Amino acid sequence: MIPTYETTTTACGRRRRPARGFTLVEMLTVMALVVIVMGIALPAIDVARFRLDGEVQSLALMINSSQRLAVLRQYDIVLAFDESEDRIRLHHDENNDGVMDSGEELRFIQLEEEVVFGRGGADALPEGGDEITFTERQDGLPSMTFRRNGSASETGVIYLTSLVASRTSGHSEHTRAIAIERATGQVTCLSYRTSDWEIGC
Repeated sequence: MIPTYETTTTACGRRRRPARGFTLVEMLTVMALVVIVMGIALPAIDVARFRLDGEVQSLALMINSSQRLAVLRQYDIVLAFDESEDRIRLHHDENNDGVMDSGEELRFIQLEEEVVFGRGGADALPEGGDEITFTERQDGLPSMTFRRNGSASETGVIYLTSLVASRTSGHSEHTRAIAIERATGQVTCLSYRTSDWEIGC
């Protein structure tokens, strides 16, 4: 059967079809459904964990770049971890004496808001359970040095977690670690999931 449409006649005598669109009731129904779906989906999104993963990936990239820069420029680069300020200090030690001399470049990398140094209830890796496992110190801060040959001064781990996990239990899956190998300076990112550590962030 061929559908028929009601038409109207214009002042010139031409026929035109009525404009087709959504009624107010249909639009309100769609909007109500969207609000309901968002109400169900949003609580399931763990914003703190997504923010943590992004920050850890950025830091791992920065640390890896520091190792390459030490090889390229043929001088030591010292990373010092300021736990109280939640930041990392990069020192370009151009004369390789381990001292921050006048004129040597210093940079500070502030951790993303809601991201802190810490294990957040996760089990410790074999390298140790302190927030920063490096024993070397620069100005009293735990630190490690990338040498001109690309090696690190020692093997160690930096634990990072969300602010939520650092304050409450039950969020150990928020904990991440950046491990640095001494001989090669290799940087590895690890995630704590289902009561065990896995490579990758």
